[in-house]
Amino acid sequence: MNKQWNGFPPAPEAFAHHATADTLLLQQLASRMDQLIRLMEQNNELLRSIEQQQSRVVSSGSGSVIVRM
Repeated sequence: MNKQWNGFPPAPEAFAHHATADTLLLQQLASRMDQLIRLMEQNNELLRSIEQQQSRVVSSGSGSVIVRM
């Protein structure tokens, strides 16, 4: 048995405090995950832009040349 209980279960307020703390931690985690997802989406856009720049086609009169940077 947990020594902090002194033979009695904790008061309901103790459970409410833990539930509130857990809820806050879950909200913070969800917020950080949303931020991470937004950053990953921005990163993907940047990568697509870089890929488009590296794979552009240059026309020079008689033919086309693919330019890789």
